[in-house]
Amino acid sequence: MRRNAQKWIPFGFDTDSNKIVDIASVENGLSCNCICLICGTSLIARQGQNKKWHFSHSTEVKGVCSELTLQHIKKYIKVKIQEKKYLALPHLLQGKEKGIVNLKNLAGGGIVCGLNADLTGICNDTTIGIFINDTSEDIQPNPDLLAQTDQLALVEIDAVRIESIIAPYRENGEGIKMMDAIEKLLFTSDEAKRWIYHPLMQTASPHTLHQYKRHLNASGNQLLSMIPVDLPMNMNSLPLAPAQQWQHLRWTIEILAKLTRADIPSGSSVFDELVSYAPRMLDSWESINVPAYERWYDYYISKRGEGGLNEAEQEYISFIVKIANWNVSIHNLPEFDRERAFHDWFLTHDPNK
Repeated sequence: MRRNAQKWIPFGFDTDSNKIVDIASVENGLSCNCICLICGTSLIARQGQNKKWHFSHSTEVKGVCSELTLQHIKKYIKVKIQEKKYLALPHLLQGKEKGIVNLKNLAGGGIVCGLNADLTGICNDTTIGIFINDTSEDIQPNPDLLAQTDQLALVEIDAVRIESIIAPYRENGEGIKMMDAIEKLLFTSDEAKRWIYHPLMQTASPHTLHQYKRHLNASGNQLLSMIPVDLPMNMNSLPLAPAQQWQHLRWTIEILAKLTRADIPSGSSVFDELVSYAPRMLDSWESINVPAYERWYDYYISKRGEGGLNEAEQEYISFIVKIANWNVSIHNLPEFDRERAFHDWFLTHDPNK
């Protein structure tokens, strides 16, 4: 079962430069001169005023293709590995540093242990099968086939996790950063990758092995992608200047309004209740209704204790709590003066100046 149903094409192949490009680096419309990475159909760059930028097929699709985002991310991952010929991978054992695995004789696809690998390569004398996973199923190799050799290792790249990490760049229209983020995940980070099998697993104690934590289902990835990565304010220490205090208050309310808007993907009944009630906590453009927030927070804590929220929902609600607490903490500062804070802020934001 596929774990994500987002449909937009993030990359195209520029027929002029013979390079993969993002939506932000080409001309609008058919002038982009790009074709689909998967099927070769000409693309149209849609750089509208009100919609997130993306490519789409400009004509009837040639052969088999789709606009499922994961399919295009998967293709991009495959192309970049073939180009670089190495991967950053987690150490097999917990607590050990990641390593760079150089790959020789890289080939696209092939049957490995009864499964369709996306890539195969050789490191030292070991054949490595690479699986770029865009489904909800764990990859399960045939154990009988694994037992027949000690020169085979299998690696999974979690494309769903990678998509959830890069999604915020699309929200901000930062296509180039999106491509850079994928490359960093592949070649400098051990995140979103795991060893499915390695010959040393036969002798190592299970509790010493690196444990990969798969990240959630489709709705979970959507929720995580909505949590802003770069905040407008520094949350290491509360602001002391009155104008900055007022600015922080406004920012927190703006963030909370976005996190609790009506089009947030539905989830568990508890999550839906928490999100639907949350806007009542917003008293004005700079303050939170503290009694309403306290009732909401108490309900959240009780339902979290009962297991009413899944992992993604907990992380999402926890972020709402973090932002709300920042607002309340500023109001509770001993030196906070609401009128002075607004006055000082207004002096630097007066639209009539």
